[in-house]
Amino acid sequence: MGVLMKISKKTSIFMIILVLGVLILSILTYSQVYNLINPGSSNHSSVSKLVNNANTKSYSSNNISFNYPADWTLMTTNAGGSDIITVSKNDFSNNNQDDITMFELTTLAKPFSLSDQQAIKMIQNSRSTGWKHISNSTLTIDNNKANEDLFIVNDSSNFTKIMKVQQISFVKNEKIYTLIFQAPENSFDSVKSYFDTILNTIQIQ
Repeated sequence: MGVLMKISKKTSIFMIILVLGVLILSILTYSQVYNLINPGSSNHSSVSKLVNNANTKSYSSNNISFNYPADWTLMTTNAGGSDIITVSKNDFSNNNQDDITMFELTTLAKPFSLSDQQAIKMIQNSRSTGWKHISNSTLTIDNNKANEDLFIVNDSSNFTKIMKVQQISFVKNEKIYTLIFQAPENSFDSVKSYFDTILNTIQIQ
């Protein structure tokens, strides 16, 4: 503002109009992109790169919805009282685990004896040996505060490669939601745009 005050009035008016024009164009462009990938109103983490909407499918069931890559395989199961949704890059029906690139969402009823924070801590402490903790942060998923942990996993009993795992957990409606994004460490960044497409379209009622 101080710089504008020092230049001529005519130049100042021109600069203000120019700045407003750029801001309006930026807002309109962002709005179009956001509405394309987020059909509902929600608040998610930022996206580095998005998969074209024409190349995605939509999942919607049991109050959970999200978009995922059209050529990935989706499966739903229930194990030990947990509802599990898995979206994998490859079909693992032939037990080929050379490239376990996948997203997994687990829903578990929160024990009444635990606070939300204690429930998240329980999930964080449930990892196996060989998981090296890289970082911890918080983010917002569909207006819910979530905890995010990054790991490098060297676990030959479960994986044939060193893996990178992004684990996100939060509590809503007395349920614990855990999101796992995993891929071989050397290819995680190349598939992150697919993970971001899933993460940024998740809605939980």
